[in-house]
Amino acid sequence: QRGQGKTMLATQVAKNLKSKTLGRVKPMLTINCSTLKNVRQFIEDIVLQYVRDQHITLFFDEVHEMPVPIQTCLLTVLNPNKHNMNTLRFEDYHIEFDFTKVSFIFATTDPQRVITPLKDRCRMIHMEEYQYDELGEIVKNNSEDLEFDDETLRDIASVCRGNARNATLMAKDNILQF
Repeated sequence: QRGQGKTMLATQVAKNLKSKTLGRVKPMLTINCSTLKNVRQFIEDIVLQYVRDQHITLFFDEVHEMPVPIQTCLLTVLNPNKHNMNTLRFEDYHIEFDFTKVSFIFATTDPQRVITPLKDRCRMIHMEEYQYDELGEIVKNNSEDLEFDDETLRDIASVCRGNARNATLMAKDNILQF
């Protein structure tokens, strides 16, 4: 669902993806999949500029918005094998994807719109809905200089529509202050 923390989770996972050869965390590139138009643009604007010969984590946000030809292109890239490496061939380009250097994270609110073979190459994580006490903690943790009793936090959480983003925004936008 929207607002459940997919981007936050991806960011936290990426902060722990260290490059063995560099000895440090790989930088993360966030790609809003609705900006991707075709395979050529994907290759020229992302792969050649940010991926080729680099240590990087690619975070594809709202992957269901990625055009099917790009999803299909990624099937070759993400095909598992014992070498932990694949070559993408597109026109005159031959681009090596070394999985000791490049990591992929995908997030979506509509997994049914992602092609099945791409989903099959990924490890799926399904996020559970937040409980009122968890939403209350999010409000509390994001509200500076305010204290709440448990009943008040439950009341506030009940209007967050089960959404962690709403709880954070309520606290940050000072909606709770009178």
